[in-house]
Amino acid sequence: MKIALVHSAYSRTLPSGENFVVESQAAALRSHGHEVLLLKAETDELSLKPFYKLRSMLRVSFGIGKSPYYNLLRFSPDIVLIHNLFPNYGSSWIRRLKKTQKNAKVLIIIHNFRHLCASGNLLRNGNHCEKCIVGSPINSLIHRCYRNSFLYTVPWYISQLFHVSKRNIFDTVDGVILLSKATVPYFSRQFAQNTNFFTLPNFVPMNSQLDLEFSPTLKNGKWVVVGRLSAEKGILKLVKNWPSELQLDIFGDGPELPNIQEIIKEKPNITLKGLVSGGDLEQLLPKYLGAIHCSLWVEIAPLTVLEFHRAGLPVIYTGNNFTPFEDEIRIEGFHLEKYESRYLFQACESILQNYREASINSHRTYLNFYSEDAWTLRFESLLRKIRLR
Repeated sequence: MKIALVHSAYSRTLPSGENFVVESQAAALRSHGHEVLLLKAETDELSLKPFYKLRSMLRVSFGIGKSPYYNLLRFSPDIVLIHNLFPNYGSSWIRRLKKTQKNAKVLIIIHNFRHLCASGNLLRNGNHCEKCIVGSPINSLIHRCYRNSFLYTVPWYISQLFHVSKRNIFDTVDGVILLSKATVPYFSRQFAQNTNFFTLPNFVPMNSQLDLEFSPTLKNGKWVVVGRLSAEKGILKLVKNWPSELQLDIFGDGPELPNIQEIIKEKPNITLKGLVSGGDLEQLLPKYLGAIHCSLWVEIAPLTVLEFHRAGLPVIYTGNNFTPFEDEIRIEGFHLEKYESRYLFQACESILQNYREASINSHRTYLNFYSEDAWTLRFESLLRKIRLR
């Protein structure tokens, strides 16, 4: 099958899970015999051109501008899989493609809440926010939701005012791929009534032969958290509430590093490990007892969580975070409702009481849902359903 992937790539100056996902999916599809065309608009290259910011604002505001249309026309794909258009691609080309390539099926993968929220994460001042969904998008301007800037938020507001996403994307695509069933209610009101929704989480490949142990006595006695040290990731809040009886290692870097460094001066049980490569992390994670997923926003199974499961680590989820297949996954971790030190301690103790079962089920979760083979099998099944409609 001929499959085209379309992606506005984030800058390489910061680690990007989405960029990694796109490259991994392209490689997986090629290895399974599909003819793949990967079309990328690179932020690092485009940002060097004159009037880049102005052009980006026009693309976001009205859906016009840079387009993969002619590349797609030459390739004549069976499937077009859109990952991200913001801010380097317009969106008006989708309607044009549907008119000229009637046999091509267009799918979009929803990685975040950008179509519903200017900041993309339904988070404002550390709290869950749906004001632009249940109310008016004018709230985004009032609160300067994108990069804390009124001016930078204006393009998103204009796009909502003229229903750009609804017209060019929601009412046009043949299918919408969500990373979790729990996100369906957020988007179902925005798409056409006959829109086909599919749940398909991302995957992380197993690049090396891991030495997995499922007994707590063979671990290093520590818990781990991995992520960018920024407000929405919730790691600062975790550090403030982490129990003094337990050891915690933190892998990552970001703007909240100085604040975290200041706090852990009084908490010798917490260690900052800095940034490590994906390959090194793959080897390090199996040594830990378990992991914490502590994002403040409704982050749907980010790659770090998939990596935790690959390593067989039971995962403690906090706040609004959940797994893609909650109704299908049994014991693989713990969902923490109250974010306080004593509850974190109780969650860790609860996992240790049934550690072997939790650890085995965590790795089984990876094999069944988050491995390359599992993803490819589900994706090809999805494509067959789409092609028949």
